[in-house]
Amino acid sequence: MPIIGITVTKETAFRNSIQQFTNMYFYNNGIGTVPDAAASEALLDELVTTEKTFHSSAVEFVYGRVWHQTLLAITSEMLFQKSLTGLGSAPSSTTMDRERAFLFRWRAGTDSRGQPVYLRKWYHACGVFPGAVNPINSSILANTTGFSGTERTAMEGNAQAVANLGGSPGPWDLCAKSGRGISGSVFPTAHPFLEHHQMGDAWRGA
Repeated sequence: MPIIGITVTKETAFRNSIQQFTNMYFYNNGIGTVPDAAASEALLDELVTTEKTFHSSAVEFVYGRVWHQTLLAITSEMLFQKSLTGLGSAPSSTTMDRERAFLFRWRAGTDSRGQPVYLRKWYHACGVFPGAVNPINSSILANTTGFSGTERTAMEGNAQAVANLGGSPGPWDLCAKSGRGISGSVFPTAHPFLEHHQMGDAWRGA
């Protein structure tokens, strides 16, 4: 079962500097075939197109990579990489802390002790994640209240777009680095509040 990794690197203004941040994904197709360069680029482009709807116009897309993940550095293989262009398409927010992030998690079975396991993704939208009401109100930004059930349902439906990618050989399903997959076709659960998730420290050298 081949596993591929994909990273999408973005950047935004943060603490008097330009801070890069990356979302990393792992996928398997259950077929046993690794995509070639052209197929890898198509998978990256599909994911970038989706991610642009998750991020606001304050976020610029800069670089993407696709590789064959084997859990051993000596045998893992870069399949495709390229510079990216363009901005996110979601509404931006001038009052949102850049380290506030939307958190989604997919159930991925249980561990050896019977405890639930999750695949988690944090998105520094720097604005309104699709499904949330625009503008995000001050109490949500202050973390005194959370998103409504209606908003969370809509956000979950949109986040599900990263759980499956097309392409040949495919389709590709979201998994952990180890290959652990999502439990069936379940949608993610959106965290009811904005989470704090560190972006980086490029500002320290500014």
